Formats: sequence, structure tokens, C-alpha cells
Amino acid sequence: YSNIDQDCLEIKIKEWKEADSSANIYFRPKEGGNSAELLFVYQAFWQKKLLKKYGNEMLFLDATYKTTRYSLPFFFLVVKTNVDYQIVATFVSESETFESISEALVILKSWNENLQPLYCMTDYCNAEIHALETIFIGCKVFICDFHREQSWDRWLKKLSSGCSNRKDDILCILRRLAWSKSIDEEENAQRILEQSEFWSQESFTKFKQYIEKYWLPIKKRWVWWYRQDRLLINCNTNNGVERQNESFKYTYLQRHKNSSLTGMLTLLIDDFFIDKLDSYTDSNFKMDARYRRYARWVPSYLYNRPHSFVKHCLIKKSNVENLDLSGVIMIKHGVFAVLSSTKPATKYFVSFGDEITMPKCTCLNWISTAYPCKHFFLVFRKYPAWSWSALSSLYLSSPFLNLDADDYEASHEKPPFSRPESSILPKKELDVINDWNEKSKKITSVCSGVNVREMLTTIQNLTYEFEENSEEIVL
Repeated sequence: YSNIDQDCLEIKIKEWKEADSSANIYFRPKEGGNSAELLFVYQAFWQKKLLKKYGNEMLFLDATYKTTRYSLPFFFLVVKTNVDYQIVATFVSESETFESISEALVILKSWNENLQPLYCMTDYCNAEIHALETIFIGCKVFICDFHREQSWDRWLKKLSSGCSNRKDDILCILRRLAWSKSIDEEENAQRILEQSEFWSQESFTKFKQYIEKYWLPIKKRWVWWYRQDRLLINCNTNNGVERQNESFKYTYLQRHKNSSLTGMLTLLIDDFFIDKLDSYTDSNFKMDARYRRYARWVPSYLYNRPHSFVKHCLIKKSNVENLDLSGVIMIKHGVFAVLSSTKPATKYFVSFGDEITMPKCTCLNWISTAYPCKHFFLVFRKYPAWSWSALSSLYLSSPFLNLDADDYEASHEKPPFSRPESSILPKKELDVINDWNEKSKKITSVCSGVNVREMLTTIQNLTYEFEENSEEIVL
């Protein structure tokens, strides 16, 4: 980076602040004779709102490189929303050290005073892990499955590891340990590993040292069953974040591979972030009952919830409609035992939760998804007093299980209907929009966000095409 680039960035920051005074921006340029490193931190107001809504369950921290000619590390702070992954802050530093990451996180925490995530997920980077646990005291940091698998695969493929020709066999054993769903499964999987030829034979000494030194001491960060006290049980990987990085690097930056720092940040903030917000708000809007009426047979308690959740519940509800209810027994207030319909000797325990605890079931389906399993729907059928509304309010009101109707008015908003060539809209909708634009060229007033949504609704009602299986939910 050059002094000229830093000067250009300061000018651009001034423009951003003038256009949107609610945005939080911190910039410390690198100056000659000063030991302080360059640091840029950015968070729009709508990102702050999303962080507040979704960030106290789990945060994802991910770094991406080679986005500018200077190879500065770019960090994205990301949350899983009810429909996708959203970047809720970004920072750029000169290096990926504990000190630089911690400084940026302290700034972000000062902008979001009540931010205290229960969990964070990142790759196997000690600087990132240490910084997260230092700034967010009490937070548990997990290593995401995607980077764990990537690290194992890369190490095993190296000829120097002595394992390249047995990579698949070794990965099978390691994955058994990683995917353990109980302490018994973990102990059994580790026993299988330590009794294998890869642990005992001298030709695999490097592998044994690698696992003993780098992975077993931190297995609570990557073995699956240590993560089961989360609502976002199915978030075990950063690959949703990774796909965002790839989208930014290979779609938005495709024609700007040698961008300056200012150019890259402009593309990120003015285009990529706004497009991501548009995608989020559009997804929530299109699933709202006000946009398209739900089928009459869909229970009202499933209205205005993410379609993946609705479909899951409808399938489970349908699966138990003709099952025998004699195996469903109330043990105590809010706790039930349900005999397996396929394995009579197996019993599952269902808890509805309360004001401070989430509902849960001991079956694999709940453990894997945290979505209501068929055992809940069996209880609903047998005990009308223990219906959907009896589930913990913590669960029913979770932002992950409800649509977001908030208004996220974004500054630097693009003109109505303008879309890049890589638009997510189907071609049929784009043709209608382009035709609409041609007819609207003489109109001088700028449409508000509300008017745009209303026009899009009209267009999409005329050209609506169901997504796969969506006809199961809406008419």
C-alpha cells in the first residue's frame, strides 16, 4: 500500500461518513517512523442491527487474502441468519497477529456494547482463537469442520507425511472421532485410532506426532459432541462463509484483481455488502404470508418462518399422523418418553424447555438439526395441552426460526432495479424489469424502498415460479 492509496482511502471514508453518518468507521494509516500498523474497521448500521439480532449465539471469524495488490489480510465477522450468512463487520490489518486482531475486536465491541457471543467459529489459527477468547470472555471457540478437513487433507497428501497412499483410510478413522456424538463414541473412536496400524507402525510416526501435537490437545474445539448445547447445532463449518469469500473474490473482484486498497474496499462496501443485504431482505420478504398466501392446511404456527424449517416440520408432522400413541408417556411436567416405532427397545426423551432452557430430544434428528423431530409431533397429538405453543418461548421467538420484517434502509443504495450481470434474479424476472425500466425512463422521481418492493411484488406475482418443493407450502 502507498501513501497515495492511504490518502485516497481517507477521502473515500469522508464520503462514506457524509453519505451515512450512522456507519462506524475507524482508520489508522501507516505512517513513516510510526510503529503502529495500518488498521481499517468498518460496520454499517444495518450490519450492527443484524449482529445484535443473530450474533449472541455464534460468530464466525474468517480471513481472506490476495484481494488487493498488497496481500493484506481482510477479516470478515459473520453471523448465520434465518436464511443465509451475513457479513456484519470487516477489518483490514497489516498482519494476522493476536495484537492486531484483538485491537480490531475491541473496536467492534465498543460499537456493539452488549455483544457477548456464546460461541465463535474460526479456522485453526491460534492468533484468532486467542483473540476471540480474550475479548469475548467466556466464549467457546470451535474449529470449523471445513478448515479441519482441509488441514488434514493437505497434510496427508504431502509426500513427506508418509501417508499419501493411505489418506482415505486415515481420514475415515479421524472422521469417526470428529463426528462422535457422545463421550462413549469419542472414547471408542480414539481407541480405534490408537489401536490402528497408523498409530503403531514406525512408518506412520510423523502422522502420530502430527495428531498428538496439533489435534488431540484441542479436540474439544473440533469433536462434534462438544457442540451440542447450541441452538445452531447444524452450524459446524465456515463453508457458508467460505462461499461468500469465493463470491467476493471470484465474482466481484474478477475484473479488479490488482485493485488498490481503496478500490477493493469501495467494491466491498458499495456493492458486495449492499447486494448481500438485498438478498437477505428479499428472501425474508418472499417467505412472508403477506407476500404469498400459505396453503390452508399449513398450521398457522408455521406461518412466517423460514421455509426450510416449515418443510421439515410438515414432513415430521405427516410422518406421525398414523403412528400408535401408546408408546408416548408423560414422565413429569414438560418431559416425555417416546418409544421408537422401529426399535421397540429404544426410548427417546423429549423436553419442552422453559423460560431459561431450550427444548430438546435425545434422538439423532434433533441432535443434528435442533428442528422439532417426529417425537415432538407425537406428543402434540397425544397431549393437546402440550402443543406447539407449550414449547419454550426462547425457542419459538428465536430469530433463527422466524422471518425478519425489520427495515434495513441501506445507504449508498443502488438505483431501483439496477443489477449487476451476475444478478441472482431469474432471467424471466430480469426481462420484465428491463422492460419496466424502458417504460419508466421519463419518470424523474426516485422510488422509495417501499415502492420498489411493491413493484417487485407485482412483477413477481405475474412471473412467479416456485422453487423446488415450494408448492408444498404456499398456494
